[in-house]
Amino acid sequence: IQGLGGFGFCLSINKKISKETKNQEDYSLCLGVGDKSIRVWNLPSISSGNSKFPFKTNANLYDAEFLWKDLDSQITAICHCPVPDCENLIAFATSTGQIGMYQTHPSELIFICQA
Repeated sequence: IQGLGGFGFCLSINKKISKETKNQEDYSLCLGVGDKSIRVWNLPSISSGNSKFPFKTNANLYDAEFLWKDLDSQITAICHCPVPDCENLIAFATSTGQIGMYQTHPSELIFICQA
């Protein structure tokens, strides 16, 4: 993917489940990148039709976030929180041995621990 600003070291995909309908609705793709940042790409649900374009026609494919504040080194491991009510939490590890947790909405670093 062009425009990352560094190598992608890790990837995490999360399915978001609607509380009302209990159906899978959207996906969230996280990339840990070598430029000391996390990219979060929010993908819309996949269309059930047989079209060549897999997403709904009115979907926003450019809903992305750039998390960089207070990250000091390359992100080498990343994982979404598996609990449905905590979908906006991302755990990560860095090349210098730090581990931490980022919240995506609102975008802020919750904690980071030194090894």
